[in-house]
Formats: sequence, C-alpha cells, structure tokens
Amino acid sequence: MPSPSTNGPTAKSPKKALKATASNSGMENGESPSGPSNGVYPHFESDASRHRSLPGTTNPQSTLAYFWDLASVDPNVRLTAAVSLITALSGMQADHDRNRAEDSEDDAELDADSAGHRRCRLLRGLSSSRNGAREGFALVLTELLRMLSFLRVSTVLDLLDSLTLSSKGFKGQEEREMLFARIFCFRSILLSEMLLRPHTTPASTARIAKYLLECAAEKTYLQEASFEILIGIFEQKVSRGGSDEAVAIVKETLTGGIATVEHLWLAVVAQQAFSERKLKFNWESLLGEEWERSDPLLHPANRERLGDLLKDTSLVCPRLHSVWFALRDIVCSQNSPIPLQEFWNHFVDSTLFSSTVERKFVGLRVFEEFLSGVGKKQIPYIFSENLLKCLISNLRSADSLLKSTAKSIVKKITTIARKRNEVSLQIALQLIGKRGNIKFDQITGTKTVEKLIESLDEAQVDTYVDHLIETFIKQATNKDEDAVDGEPSLVDSHRLWAVDQMLLLTRNTKIPKSRSSLAKVVKFLSAHAFFAVNATDSALLLSPPTPPVSPNIREQLQARLASALSDLVRADLDKRESAEKKKATQEQMWFYVAVKHIADIEKSKAAQLVVQLSEEAIQAKSEAWKLVAGIRNRVSAIDVKSDVHLIPQLVSMEILFLYVILQAYSDEESATQVFGDIEQCYLRLLPESSAPEAIEVLVDTALSILSNSSVLGRTLGENVFRAFCSRMTPAAITLLFEIIFTGEGSAGAEELFEDAQEVIDGEEDAAEEPAKANGVEKSQSKNVEDGEGDAGREDGHDHDDDDDDDDNDDDDDDDDDDDDDDDAESEASEVPEEFRQKIMEALGEQAPEADDGNNSDESEFFDDDQMAVFDDKLAEIFAERKAKVARKGVNLQALQFKQRVVDLLDIFVLRQPEHPVIIDMLVPSLKVAIDTSFQKDANQLHNKIASFISSRLAKVKESPKCTAETGLAVLSEIHAMARKAPAPKFVGLYSVEPPAGASTERSSPAKKAKKAKTDKPADTGVDSTKGEGLSPVASAYAASLREYMKHRKSRLRPSLFLDLAKKHPTIALELFPAVAEILSEKSGVVQKGHRVSQSFDLMSTVFQNLPAKSDDAALLARVREAIRLLGQILVRVVGGAVSSKDKGVSPEELKDTLKATNTAVRHAKKWLGAEISEAVNQASLSKALQQLETKPELSKPSIKNLVKVIDDALTKR
Repeated sequence: MPSPSTNGPTAKSPKKALKATASNSGMENGESPSGPSNGVYPHFESDASRHRSLPGTTNPQSTLAYFWDLASVDPNVRLTAAVSLITALSGMQADHDRNRAEDSEDDAELDADSAGHRRCRLLRGLSSSRNGAREGFALVLTELLRMLSFLRVSTVLDLLDSLTLSSKGFKGQEEREMLFARIFCFRSILLSEMLLRPHTTPASTARIAKYLLECAAEKTYLQEASFEILIGIFEQKVSRGGSDEAVAIVKETLTGGIATVEHLWLAVVAQQAFSERKLKFNWESLLGEEWERSDPLLHPANRERLGDLLKDTSLVCPRLHSVWFALRDIVCSQNSPIPLQEFWNHFVDSTLFSSTVERKFVGLRVFEEFLSGVGKKQIPYIFSENLLKCLISNLRSADSLLKSTAKSIVKKITTIARKRNEVSLQIALQLIGKRGNIKFDQITGTKTVEKLIESLDEAQVDTYVDHLIETFIKQATNKDEDAVDGEPSLVDSHRLWAVDQMLLLTRNTKIPKSRSSLAKVVKFLSAHAFFAVNATDSALLLSPPTPPVSPNIREQLQARLASALSDLVRADLDKRESAEKKKATQEQMWFYVAVKHIADIEKSKAAQLVVQLSEEAIQAKSEAWKLVAGIRNRVSAIDVKSDVHLIPQLVSMEILFLYVILQAYSDEESATQVFGDIEQCYLRLLPESSAPEAIEVLVDTALSILSNSSVLGRTLGENVFRAFCSRMTPAAITLLFEIIFTGEGSAGAEELFEDAQEVIDGEEDAAEEPAKANGVEKSQSKNVEDGEGDAGREDGHDHDDDDDDDDNDDDDDDDDDDDDDDDAESEASEVPEEFRQKIMEALGEQAPEADDGNNSDESEFFDDDQMAVFDDKLAEIFAERKAKVARKGVNLQALQFKQRVVDLLDIFVLRQPEHPVIIDMLVPSLKVAIDTSFQKDANQLHNKIASFISSRLAKVKESPKCTAETGLAVLSEIHAMARKAPAPKFVGLYSVEPPAGASTERSSPAKKAKKAKTDKPADTGVDSTKGEGLSPVASAYAASLREYMKHRKSRLRPSLFLDLAKKHPTIALELFPAVAEILSEKSGVVQKGHRVSQSFDLMSTVFQNLPAKSDDAALLARVREAIRLLGQILVRVVGGAVSSKDKGVSPEELKDTLKATNTAVRHAKKWLGAEISEAVNQASLSKALQQLETKPELSKPSIKNLVKVIDDALTKR
C-alpha cells in the first residue's frame, strides 16, 4: 500500500494544502450553492460514546473537537480544525500502512476502521446546515480524497449513495440537505482531481454527470452549482486527453437541446475548448435546426435566442450568473468566435440596458466584470451609449434603486485605472465623450474623471491635452440655438469645461505632466485669450475655432491664463532650485513662454489681435521687452559662485516686466501706470550700489500689484518680496505695517485704494439718477410692485459687471453659474427687515397694517402727485442700500489686502530669521493683533496676525541679531503691553522669542550698576535696580514676575513665565532670587497659597527643562544656587503655613507645592548628585517639614507621603 507522503499533492504541509483547496473552491469565503440552508441533520449530531478510540491515541475523543470546529462560522477556526484533523488522519493512515505492510495486495484498499468511520462522518457532515458545516467538512474531505491516492471514485460514490439516498418519507428540508450533500461531495471529488487517476473509469465519470443532471432537474436553485461542477469535470477531461469522456458529457447533457442558460454555458465552453484543440464535433446534428448558427452559437444570427436565455440570468439571484464569466473569457480572448463590439451591442447593451431594473442591475455587473478583462483597444466597445446613460442617471438620482450599484461601478473604474493605467485615458475619454457627458463629474457628484486623470502617465496627459484642445476648437454650431438669454450657450459651456480641465492640470500636483504638456496649455490659452484665430499655423499651434470664440469665453480665457501662470510660477518657486538650475531654466520660465508666444502670434497672419493698443501701451511694451532682453543678458553673464543672490532678484524683475507686457493686452491703463514704477525700481535696485530707499519703492510697487485682488498679482507680489527679503530695511517694513494699521470701514478703504470713494459715489449717483430726472415713471413703479423693477435688480446681481474681475480670479467659481442664479433669486425674494421698514415709512399713512391677502392696486392709495413723491423716496432708499453694498465690498477688499500683507511678513521672517528688522516687527504685530480683535469685520485678519505671531515670530529658529539695548527695550515694551492686555486671552501672544542680543549679553553686578548710572533706559516698567547681576531678559521677566505676584488684579498670566522656563531654562534660573524676594515674609505673598503653588510650578518647570549635564562650571553653580534658594523658599512657606491661623497655604496648595518640590529635586539631582543634600540644606528642610505634623489639617497621609518621598530623594544616592 503506498504511503500518502509519496504522492505529489500530499508533499505540501497540511495547512498550505488546505489553504490552496479553500482558495480554489471558495469554501473558506462562505460560498456555497444557492438555496435554503437551515435545519440540522441528525446523523451529524451523534454521541461521543459512539466513537471508538483512534489508533495511536490515548484519548478516544481526541478528534471530536476538530469535527465540531469544522462547523464554525469563523473561516480561521475552520481552517485550524481542518489542519489538525488532516494531520491526525495522516498519522493514522501512516501507522496503518506500516502495520499492513506484509498484507496481500487484495487488502491494499482496506483502510483503518476508525479512519473510514471518520470519512463517513465527513460525508454526513456535508448534509448539515449548521453554521459553516458544509464548507468546513467539504474542505477536509477534499484534502483527504487528494491524500488517499488509492481510493477509487466508485468507492466514494457508493458510500455517498448509502448515506444520502432519498426517500419518499423525507420532508422538504431533509431532501434539500441530501441534495446539498451530493453537490458538495461532487465538488470535493472535482477539486481533489480524483477523476484524473488512472484507475478512474469512464463509468464513474458518467455516473457523476448523471447525478449532477438529476440534481439540476430536481431543484432550480441547484442548476448553476450542478453545471459549474459538470463544466469543471468537462474541462479536466478535455485538458488531460479525455476527449471521449468530455464528448460524452456534452452529448448526455445537450441531447434535448439548449433549454436553459446553464445548457448554453456548457455549450459555449465546449465549443471554445473543441476549437482550441481542433476537435471535430457535429453541433448541428446535436442541436438540430432550432439555431440559425449552431457553430458558433455566439453569432449575431442567434441574437434573439441568446438574448432570451441571457435575460433569464436576472431571475436567478442577485449574484451574477457564472455564464457571464465564461462569456467574458471567451469573447475577450484572441480567438473569440464573435467580436467584442458585436457581442456587447447585441447581447448586453440592447438586451439588458433597455429593459427592467433587474436586468439593468445584471448589465452593470456584467460591465464590471468585462472591464477587468478587456484590453486597451476594447475599452470603447463596452462603454456603450445605453450603459453610460444608465450609469449617469442612477448616479444623479438620489432615490434610484441602482444608485449604490452605480457608485460601486465608478469606484471599480478608478481602482482598475490605478492598477492598469494604460486604460485610464481611454476610460476617461469615454465618460466625457459623445456617449457620456462632458461634465460627468459635475452632474454625477463624483470625482471619477479627476481620479482617472491623476492615474495617467506623462504621455497620456499630453494626449489628453490634445483632446481638450480639440474639444474647444471643434464645436457644433447648431447647438447654439438652444441658448437662452442671460445664460451661456452649450458651446460656451463645453469650451469653458475644456479650459477648466486645462487649469486643473496646472493646479493638481498629483497629475504627472511634462513641461511640454504644460507649455501647450499655456500657449493655447495665450493665443485664444487675446487673438481671433482665422487660419491654421502648426508652428504656433493655431487652429481656427468653430464657431468663433465669444467675448465671454475670451474674458474667461484671460482669467484662466492668469490663474494658470500663477499656479505654475508658484510651483517653480516651491522647487527651491539652485542658482545654476534657475539660470539654466530661465528660457523656460512660464511667463516668458506665454508672453513670447503672444509676441510671435502678433507677427503671424493666422490671427488678429482683438484689442487695439494705444501708442502709450505699445511704447511701454517695447521698452519692457528691451529691459527683459537686458536682464537675460545679465543673468547669462553672472558668476553663480560669487553673485548667486542676484539671480532670483533679476528673475523676479524680469517676471514683473513680462507681467506688464501681458497686462497691456487686457488692461493697458494699469500696465502703463505700473511700468514706470517697475522701471525705476530696476534701475535703482540693480546694481546693488543703489540707495537704501530704492527697496522702499520696490515694496510700494509690490503692494500696488498685490492690491489688484487677483491670484496672479498676489503670486507676483510675494515673488518679488521673496527675492529681495535680504535687502529689507526698517522703513520698508514700516510701509507694510502702515497698510495694516489703516483704519477700518470706508475711511480706511479710501486711504488704501484711490478709487474706493469713486466706486461708492458711482453707485450712489447711478441709483439717484432716476430721482433727478423728474422721478420714476409709473411703469417702473408697477415693476417695483411686481418684484421686477429696481428692487429686484438691486437685491439680486445688479453689480455682477463690477465683480467680474474678482469672479474670474477665484479658483472655484468656474462652474457655478446655475448656483449663482439660484442665490440671486433667493436674495431677491428675501427682503431685509430694515429695508421693509423704510418702505413702510415711505408709504406713510397709506402703509397697510397687515398682509390680509388682498392684492389691492396702489392706485387705491395714491394719486399721481403722491405717487411721484413715493417714487422719489423709493429712489433714495435704493441709493442708500446700493451704496451700503458698495461700501461693504470695498471694506472686504481692504481686509483681504491686509491679509496679503501679513503673508508678506510671514515670508520675510521665514526666509530671513536672523534679520535685525524682525526685532522691530514684534511690537507692531502685537498692536495689530490687539486692535483687530475689537474690529467688527476683522476676525480673519486677527486670526492671521495672531497665527503669524505664535507660529512664526514666537518660534523663530534662529534668533534675530540685535544689540542688548535694543533687545531689552523691545522686550520691556512687550512686557509693558502684556501688563495692559485688554483680556487674559491675549497674554499668550506676548510669549515671543527673547531677542538674541538681550539674552546673551549677561554682565556682572558691578558693570550693571555702573551702566545703570550712565545709561538709564526709558520708563518701560522694568525695575532695573532689582535686576543686578541678571541678563537683560531675566531682568525684564523678573520685573514682570514681581508685578504679577504682588498685584491681585494683574493682567499677566503664568504662561508668560512658563514659556520662558520651557524654551530658555538657563535664563529662567536667574529668576530664582526674584522668586525668593517675592515670597519673603515682608512681601506678604507667602501667605497667598495660589501664588506660592504657581511659583513652585515655575521653578519645577525650569529644572525639568534643563539640558543634559555638561562640564559647564558656571551653569552648575547656577543650578546649585537655584536649588538652595528653592529649599530656603520651601522652609519659609512651610513655616508660614504652620504659623498662620486664619489664612495662608491650604492643604491642597501645600500638596501641589510639595509635588513641584519633589520634581525639582529629582531633576536637580541629575546635576548635583550627592551634593544636593548639602546644597538644599537638608537638615533645615527636614526640620521645617516635620512641623507640619503640629497642624492637623496639614498632617494628612498624602502630605506625609510627599514629605517622605522628598526626604528619600535627598538621602538616597
């Protein structure tokens, strides 16, 4: 008898083999043939007493637990039990083989009695519907049949028949369980490959096929499972040379023709297999004349019959029928009998997507499976019109029955695109193509197309750009007939979408794109933003658009070009390239690419400039080009090793001149005005021998560009500021703060913007005009009543024209036209109460008391003269309201401008952390933060400046350089402001980094006394006479600490001193004498328990943040002195607590004080070691702490424990 270990399949470890079996069969995933699964089969639930002992085991129930665990619902538990059971059965079989080695060959097939009994248990378990019994028992049975190579198929079938014979007395549930047991057993035989063994006869194969057909005929819910096993047997036989048995299976099954979809499944699989192996088979004689084409069955001539059969797959169960997987593999293969396009159009698109919801569900699932199997060139075939219509409609509808299915489909699309990025572009083009919708993401509320674009490679992105350009250029002219007044035409809508997609490429950093693709985008936008292209010029990438570009789209193109250049310039700045790299890539600067392309197009006859430039603008443009050429020559001659800092400054000036040239085509008045300022800045700033005042002129020019409220202006202003940060002067910084310090409201806006008052006055004049022209006509008055006159326009979007520039520069307002219209209607329908009250006042006595529902005409209340007076009053009300709206817009623009200036300050501190000017920024920044906190509409500005102080100024990595006098003056002024803080919440802003000069120049007491006589600082609130021997920073903090501790209503807070202790503990060590002085008996502070606990918390924080022990003798001496003072202070505090009767330190405050002392002692011990006892004067401290027992409220166990801990820390080494 052969040993199981000698067989190929059993060479694997049991666990690996079982995992492979479970993976192939799907048993461990809980998959089973569909159908009812309830009830318990009695044969499985047998008593343990029925089991005999296993050979080689001492426990008769050693395998019983494994059988029980095989029915667990947890796949991991089932797998573990299966491994253990297979291992036990393998050992039993090996023992039996050794014991029967001398037996005759007739007994070779005899098995161990107990092992055979357990095979019977496995077969019985297949009929149990308890939890996961069928999956678990089938898994072990499969591996057991694979292991026992001597076992014959006929033997297993006989045993199965004896255990699962059906009887007329069986109930419906028992009958179902028997049928399921057979199905699972046949599947185990198939997966164990028993049918491929030499001793397996054709009769055994035919017997299994007969049983499977009987099961399929018995119960419809077993048809798919039965044919799945039958087709598996067919494929095994035909692949291993058993073609006769495979043919027999086909003939036996299809003798009566193709009546069900399962028959069709077997037929198409068989035809494909016979075709691949070139086996001849007479399909026509088998199937008869019921089919137009019997070979192949997948033929357009059989469209109706195939369609009827495939429709039935939607009636089986929600899971996709397995026939579709076979059809996918056949149709997507190279030797498919039918092209994929014909198959999809005939049998999927027109059959499933133009029918019921159930069939549409099947169609979506079919599409999902085909999508993972088709190639790149086959993608367009499955994205049919009906499919996309079904997908889009279900994604758009909130209450669609197939919405969740559609969402899973688009999720699957993006998943496949990430794994197979070669199909990403094809899928994206189908979704936004003619069959889909050009605004697929917008109308479906998904980001499918955007995610697909992110998965492209550079070559595919370039192809996508070409597609967008073609979409813009070629638009059907007849679609314009659908345009409605006041709305963009469909052509404009599609073109705007294409332009926005180009802008997305420049903005989205996740999309991999080459510079050539981006250059193509920039050149396209530049060409159609300023030119009417009337001929093709391939060298300049020019093609005439059909129909011509409308003025509205041209304005949008100009705005998108500005946004694209802003994104690209910012991206280049963020790269932080070296000077050599910047010099090498100067020719590829995006501004130069755009402006140079515009200049080249001007020379071409294929396009015509849409604006007529004035002589002044042409002159400014010509001069700017000369300066650009001069800058480029200078950059090419620069030695990057010696003059490396000049390159970014020259490049920034070049971009400014290019910006002037670009502005000349859209806003020549602004361009000519700013050109002179930029030219003067360039001539005065470069070379560097210029006067310091030149940088102030440049800052003023940068602010002028920054005030343009456009994204591009902001980018250029920041770029200039970034390049010239190193040359900033106090006067230049003062210019920035003057902008921020301007007043709020219309007065401040008028001070910042020259035309602010003109805008407001213009709105007032425009509204007052009807009143000046002898009142308003009655027809207009009637329009007011109907909500269609001035009231409706004023309350709606009457100043849309004034806001176009702002809208164009916003990054997210491109596709919100419909939403804006809805908002306008909503605003027009909601009348503010203040406005309503003024109307009532204008009506006077004729005002109705309440809305009684009567639609009376106003003519019943007014005569002609009264109506004229009423119209005049209405005009005044509208004028006032319109001016109010204008003032609000200007005020908002001023606040946004101030926020941009704060961004400039942030850039300066980030790039020049050691610049001395930073010291001068501390006090003004704090003042701005305080002032803006009380302004009504300046909340965002306050948050930005507060964030700038706390995250930038307070955490500067390299302290700015300054003299001791300057640092002390600034720090003292900051502390003086902190003492006068309007609210406690502002105190945290004053915890800024101490100036470097002030914190390092520490002098001796004699030198400080001498200096105090000769150079007295201004009265800043610092008591310098009590700071002898301290550094300037420590002296300032000591004075503030005294003020906080001694004054109950002080506005200072502990965070001011704790921040110093955390950031600069060595400086904070100098505060200990001040703490000792504050907590002296004379001061009376020692009796204030909360101040005492805060003082000890401060001293403890200092010790916690000390650096690691070093050889610094001076620092060691300061640590020793600090711990000595802490001991003295504690003795004084304890004495005061014990002696006080009515007030003093409470038990809880004393407990906090002792906890802080313990922490300080532990950290000081790291520096002093055993010397700490002497330094702290342990004898005096212990004596003082013992006095706590004399006062009952201070002798609590928690306090005693803390005293003991402190004593142990001082004594133990």
